[in-house]
Formats: sequence, C-alpha cells, structure tokens
Amino acid sequence: MINNDFNSNTKVANYPPHSLSVKLNEEVTLAYLAGPEENATNYLLTVLIDWKQTFINHNEPFQIINIADFNKVGYGTFTFIAPIDPRDYELIAYLIPEPFTRKGKDSFSISSSTRFTLSVQ
Repeated sequence: MINNDFNSNTKVANYPPHSLSVKLNEEVTLAYLAGPEENATNYLLTVLIDWKQTFINHNEPFQIINIADFNKVGYGTFTFIAPIDPRDYELIAYLIPEPFTRKGKDSFSISSSTRFTLSVQ
C-alpha cells in the first residue's frame, strides 16, 4: 500500500486519497507498507506514473526494502518528482517479494498498490 499516511505506528493500511494535488516539478513524499509475505524479508518497490516507471529517491529506478522478520510489515517513505505538465496522472506502485530469488521457471509474485490520481497543478 502506498499513501500519504505517515503514522508508522498504525496497524491498518489506510487507502490513499482519491486524488493527491501537487505542484509542477514538486518533490513528493509518500509512505509505503510492505508485507508480510511468506518467507520474504526483501522487497523491490517500483513506482509508475501513467504506466511509465518513474525515478524515486533522487534518481533511482526502484527501492529495495529490507524487513528483519518475514512476519512483520515494513514501513518507510520514498520520494519522486512530480511531472512538469499540469494535468491528472495515474499513480501506482508494484512490490516484488524476494526479487533476487528465482521462484520457479520465470515467475515472480507481484503485488500492486491501489491506483490513485496525482493531480499536478
């Protein structure tokens, strides 16, 4: 789940707002909750704006999330730069547990966040 809820003590993953308003070229910070996934302590987080992968955390294509115990939920934040064209965009994130471990012939388990609108003004 990705959202704008920065309370790390929450036991519930709140849904993101239907629309998040930001300024052109603004650095945006969002929170993530990752896991728990059976036997997973590492996750790869990638973010898409209008179905195109966007750089996060100052020019990184993805973020690796490490969780000490696979029964726990990882909490943290990531940043990205809002587009420079004023309009509405679709924002979604994907999470791949244990991205460096082969899970079969060519398959990985992928979870997606709730999609929501990023309104750039």
